[in-house]
Amino acid sequence: MTGMVRSEEMVLCDVYLQPEAAFDIVSRFGEMGCLQFLDANPDVKPYERNYVAEVCRCAEMERRLRYMEGEMRKDSIKIPGLDHDPPALQPHEMSQFENSLEKWEADIVDMSENQTNLLNNYLELREMSYLLTQIGPLLGDAELSPDTLLSRKGGGETATAGRLAVLSGVVHRNRSYPFQMMLWRVSRGNIYYRQASEDAILLDPSTGKDIRKVAFLAICQGEQLSSRMEKVCSGFRVNIYPCPETKDERLMMTMKLHTRVSDLEQVIKKTKYHRCKALRTVGKRWALWMMQVRKSKSIYHTMNMFSLDITKNCLIGQCWVPKSDLERVNVVLAEVSAKIGTNVPSFISKTETTEVPPTYFRTNRFTNGFQTLINAYGDSKYRELNPGLYTVITFPFLFAIMFGDFGHGCILILFSGWMILTEKKHMGIPSGNEIWNIMFGGRYVIFLMGIFSAILGILYNDIFSKHVYLMESYWKNTFTLSDIQASPYITLDPALDTNPPYAFGVDPFWGFATNSIMNADVKRGPGCAPLILILFIDMALFTTSKPVDKDCDAYMFESQQSLQKCLLIIALLCVPILFFGTPFYIYAKNQKKRKELMKSGIHSKFRKYQHRGTVSKSEERMKAEIAKYSVPLGEILIHQAIHSIEFTLSTVSHTASYLRLWALSLAHQQLSKMLWSMIMAKLALKDHTSLAPVKIFAIFAVWAVFTVSILVVMEGLSAFLHTLRLHWYVDFSNVYKYRRHQIYRKNI
Repeated sequence: MTGMVRSEEMVLCDVYLQPEAAFDIVSRFGEMGCLQFLDANPDVKPYERNYVAEVCRCAEMERRLRYMEGEMRKDSIKIPGLDHDPPALQPHEMSQFENSLEKWEADIVDMSENQTNLLNNYLELREMSYLLTQIGPLLGDAELSPDTLLSRKGGGETATAGRLAVLSGVVHRNRSYPFQMMLWRVSRGNIYYRQASEDAILLDPSTGKDIRKVAFLAICQGEQLSSRMEKVCSGFRVNIYPCPETKDERLMMTMKLHTRVSDLEQVIKKTKYHRCKALRTVGKRWALWMMQVRKSKSIYHTMNMFSLDITKNCLIGQCWVPKSDLERVNVVLAEVSAKIGTNVPSFISKTETTEVPPTYFRTNRFTNGFQTLINAYGDSKYRELNPGLYTVITFPFLFAIMFGDFGHGCILILFSGWMILTEKKHMGIPSGNEIWNIMFGGRYVIFLMGIFSAILGILYNDIFSKHVYLMESYWKNTFTLSDIQASPYITLDPALDTNPPYAFGVDPFWGFATNSIMNADVKRGPGCAPLILILFIDMALFTTSKPVDKDCDAYMFESQQSLQKCLLIIALLCVPILFFGTPFYIYAKNQKKRKELMKSGIHSKFRKYQHRGTVSKSEERMKAEIAKYSVPLGEILIHQAIHSIEFTLSTVSHTASYLRLWALSLAHQQLSKMLWSMIMAKLALKDHTSLAPVKIFAIFAVWAVFTVSILVVMEGLSAFLHTLRLHWYVDFSNVYKYRRHQIYRKNI
């Protein structure tokens, strides 16, 4: 938990690795998850790096695995998840694994191509069978002989005759009408066109989805018109099939097609079986292979950030390491060097730098969800106080103020408790459902939200909008039966006989009140309450406030006006301190630090005895430190003025933002109360017949569904978002400073 208060102290280190041990060391560093490597070759192009060939090999293996994943998804083959975290693929295993993947890919590609070809043939046969079945009745006993002529006579002369052209095929249903209109236009109405009465639903081999097609028959006269029709068919991607000339031939072809379709279905079934069997075999180890390949790819990508020394026998890189993990890093280096048996061991050494270190928070399963909420807003500055630790309490507490109900809180506790109890099972099985991943990642956040909601629900005395008598009520009935029957409402006076005060939470007797239970004193009544807005305006103008009524008091307590004047004078005196006090203090502190740096660095008497390269780096660091403390006074004043004005205005608006706590708490309570009264009380509990138990059971199910879906899910999400806003834009913007920088998290 100490790592949550402030970010870890980070040190910049130079890493020296032997090439034969580099892969194992970087792999172990990746499993530790607390190192960030810097690119030692920023000017070197990616294709000129040392391990670009290995990265390309891993990328090719990843491509093959993705291809297999796509094929498995086509056939709805489930890919089992991982039950453990596998190690990276070792370099000596890469060639054998690559050959195995290549073989699997080739087999699956061949089977997929064969299946696609079979499905294309099957589609053609189905279309031909459908065409003959639908077009045959339209032709009847007619013969479509090629030498059929149509002759026309007129004026005592014989007209020229043209060849009869017959086109038959299938067209997509959504293109059938435009296709018919185009044929009608190009032929100028000289065409016989008919469509089938029933459509055919076929399987598209390329997409695996159903398509709807319709058969047609088109007859025209003349070769020129026939050529036009064929071009129209080509433009509309119509499949044209020849139609037998005689009725007997059409019947014979239909029987042959049925036989071929039946045989092809059996072949397709067996081909699909073998293909799915191969894909299932791959699917059992697909997640393992993909994780290993990705880890190896990441390792080689990290190794590309290293640079080779002159002898090309050592890899040199830089990385940020938490100060508390330096011992662990040295242990890893020693273990791997001893395992490999290298002559020169790998080692790490600290180096000085003026760069701002990255922010690293050490979290665990409990605090990781809360830290994620903070990181979604922004990254804390290095060594800045981490708001994530305080969010563990403030976030569920503010949520519970708006969501306070013991029953609803228990539902959240049960749901989050189930996720916590089964977290080991779900952590080993990654899910593609983003909503589930968000809820599971914040299971401890939901758990605390439920606990706080249950506690606040007891304080509000709300259990599914109903009040519970945990003890005897403070109010006691002092009226007789005749007095109660004479008036529909009675007023209880606390000055009369009462019970001991209700010790914990809200007295449930208040749930029966139709109006406020008031005292007899007029000045203390709600009608004499001072207007808070008028009080603030009069306070700012140094004027005396007037009472609401002649019998009322202008102020809430004695000496209020004097206290208001004192507070306003103090606020005015703080203005010059706010605008000028901090800048002059920072400027004086910077000047003092600048003089100390110049005196200790530039005038060092040992400077002339130092190495030239060391002197250059030391001077660069010294100049950077001096520039850091050489900010002009005017710039500091401008920044202070901007931040002061922004802080003042935002403080006023953010204070008003906390009214949403009251508003949503009231809305949640009223909505819960309305749901109970409109469903359970009105529809079920008023029935006293013999069917009442069955009716209550059915109505309770409806009420439970609405309670979970509306009051728990929707209202809970609304309260969660408002709580998130109060933390992000109210608390963090006034207290913490953030920067967009890489943040490192550690799950332990």
